[in-house]
Amino acid sequence: MLKRFPSSLMVWNLVLAASALAGCTFQQGQTSSVPATNSTPLPSISPPPSPISPSPSPIPAGDPFKRAVDKAAGAKTLAQSAQGSEDWQLVVRQWQQAIGLLRAVPTSNPSHKAAQKLLPQYQQELAQAQRRADIPTPPAATTRRSTGASGIPLVAGEGTGSSPTASKDAQDPAQLLATLNQQQLEFYSKQKRFAANLAELNSTVPADMPDYVMNTSAVGANQSLSTATAKQDGKLSYVAIAAVNKDADGKEVQLTVVCASKQPAKSPPGIPTLTNGQLTCPADATAV
Repeated sequence: MLKRFPSSLMVWNLVLAASALAGCTFQQGQTSSVPATNSTPLPSISPPPSPISPSPSPIPAGDPFKRAVDKAAGAKTLAQSAQGSEDWQLVVRQWQQAIGLLRAVPTSNPSHKAAQKLLPQYQQELAQAQRRADIPTPPAATTRRSTGASGIPLVAGEGTGSSPTASKDAQDPAQLLATLNQQQLEFYSKQKRFAANLAELNSTVPADMPDYVMNTSAVGANQSLSTATAKQDGKLSYVAIAAVNKDADGKEVQLTVVCASKQPAKSPPGIPTLTNGQLTCPADATAV
């Protein structure tokens, strides 16, 4: 018995070794049974980028469409508090400038179509403001010294009773020159040239007024020149240009400007010049 004990012990050790080897083989089999696709590390997937709304193209400095919208907003703000003719004249000028800027938007500008759509609306606002500008100031409206729609006394003998502010504003030279610019551009759109004088333009602007002499003419093929010359000392004189220029794409662009002399003068300022696609007043005048 003592001689067989080592042999039994050896056999037992062999059995244990065989069991251990079988267990390792089983684990390897389990591991190898896993599909290869699961053992391959998955590539990292970045989350889809959040949609970014394209930002609008920045409006270049001096863009006429943006300036026109700003002028229109200013006109509406002024109109909310306007009471007399003098206040409404300010509104009129704002709308006139806004219309001029809309017409200056070139066809190459992305806002050109929007400008054309706004133009009739702005013109209606201008017409309404012009009608209100001819209304006498509130104090005058409470007396017998009333005036007609044009600011002229209804009764000739009561001329001193009309509103002096309304009469003065109805003949504002800067407003009249802005009107001439607009009429000249409308004439050009139909005739492809500017009118030679007030008669050909068939303008509603009178040639002779108590304080000013009004005139308009064609300057070359693409400009009209209008002036308001003071008759008396102590008053400013004015000059205006309506022009049709071509942009880099060869498209026609309408431009306008009204300039007033810096000092009282009985002769108009120098002629505005076209610089970098914009009309600029001469050194002796400022834009109004």
